[in-house]
Amino acid sequence: MAPLPFLILKKEKRTFSVSLIISSLILSSLWSSFFIAITKEKNSNYLNIPKKVEHKIKRVILLTVDTLRYDVISSNGNKKFRTPSIDAIAADSVIFDNAYAPSSWTLPSFASLFTGVSPAVHLTTKLKSQLPSSFTTLAEYMKDDGYSTAAIGCNPILAMKSNNMSKGFVDYNFYPKRSLQNSIGEFILKKYFWNYFVLDASSEKITELSKDWLKKNRKKDFFLWIHYLDPHIPYSPPVKYIKEKEFLDANKRSFNNVVKVRKEPIKISEKERRRIRYLYEAEVRYVDDCIGDLIETLKALKIYRDTLIIFTSDHGEEFWEHNGFEHGHTLYNELIHIPLMIKLPDERITKRIKSSITLSSLFSTILDLCNINYQKNLCIEAPLPLNGNEEDKYNAEIFSSGNLYDEPKESLIRRGYKLIISEKTGIKELYDIIDDPREKFSLTTSYPQKVAELEKLIQKHLAKASIIHKKIEFGEMPSTAEIDADTKKQLKALGYME
Repeated sequence: MAPLPFLILKKEKRTFSVSLIISSLILSSLWSSFFIAITKEKNSNYLNIPKKVEHKIKRVILLTVDTLRYDVISSNGNKKFRTPSIDAIAADSVIFDNAYAPSSWTLPSFASLFTGVSPAVHLTTKLKSQLPSSFTTLAEYMKDDGYSTAAIGCNPILAMKSNNMSKGFVDYNFYPKRSLQNSIGEFILKKYFWNYFVLDASSEKITELSKDWLKKNRKKDFFLWIHYLDPHIPYSPPVKYIKEKEFLDANKRSFNNVVKVRKEPIKISEKERRRIRYLYEAEVRYVDDCIGDLIETLKALKIYRDTLIIFTSDHGEEFWEHNGFEHGHTLYNELIHIPLMIKLPDERITKRIKSSITLSSLFSTILDLCNINYQKNLCIEAPLPLNGNEEDKYNAEIFSSGNLYDEPKESLIRRGYKLIISEKTGIKELYDIIDDPREKFSLTTSYPQKVAELEKLIQKHLAKASIIHKKIEFGEMPSTAEIDADTKKQLKALGYME
């Protein structure tokens, strides 16, 4: 970066003014900080994206909510409280009641969504993992076909451009952003360019940024990804969403001691567990209101009806169903059973699909709906059965893996049965997830043939993954992404690092 043209100050003459020095220092800090802190990706041809064809679907919105369990949504059976905004999307959508995440935490799940392959193929399964550049992402396909591509959201993992999750997005605006570390000019930058320099962005702010983007780009053909971090740890909902008086005290309105709880789950009292779960649910109600504001804007702009909207999550959250807490450590349903709704353009229908499907299938589904050709290989997941077929219930093979904590595991779901294998101990757990969706009764000893059948399918999937490694020539292990000091601090605050 070229230095700013400052006045050369000769020490021996000592004729410079103090005000000029201060002004120069502030301007220098402003210039340097601006280029250090900007995290938007600007593609070399982003000002002139060629429109190759008249798109069948002109607008696509991928709307994702971090850490959202399937069963916390009222239209999915939650009786404790309502989620009216998400329910309104469901009323116009094809709903997949048995959608499963490829992993139990953010990075591998979204890497699978944007590549169409499982974590065993892309291997982006650690905090420092980098999505191999050999993969062409969903956003890249959309951009190359003439769509304006943008992402707006909050999550320090997704804000790390070094992990390649920004590939294909011309405008990639994810929070938290890098700190200015109290540099000179910080006040000016935060006042006039806050969206580049704030460390965090609330769900309300993500909504406002998304609304502004939509207003400016409503006449374009676009692919927009909006991601809400709430209800992720820390659980700190706005006070108006805390209805129970016992949780209104300042020291009870939020929770962030995830490391201690993860290490000592048995020592957490039932009362404290109830408080933690309540705060999570309050955050769900908060983000539901933000989504409602966003949907109202789409309707006011008269683009809701003809927009393809996909609503989903990257993973769920455990609240001691299997003696654990949070996410990233197991493959039980509380972590990988997620909501998925697809609102097709110009259709107002409610249809529930019971077939088991994987989040990875959104890659091929979106591209097929938009009539975009893509490179197929052995492990690209098939498009979703949008028309449904009740007779084929649970016929797909749903593979999940890539734990962040504890023992590495793989799981596979087929025809209502689910097998979880722990890599180090060799422990195998078989569940009938139709009759036992909470996975309380292992059938491993009762159905050894079923265990062998599903284990063979897991090994087959891993063998296919190995073939793909060699086919696309990126080696057995992907590259490593850099994590700067600010990002490490933010990841610790979210419980990802100690």
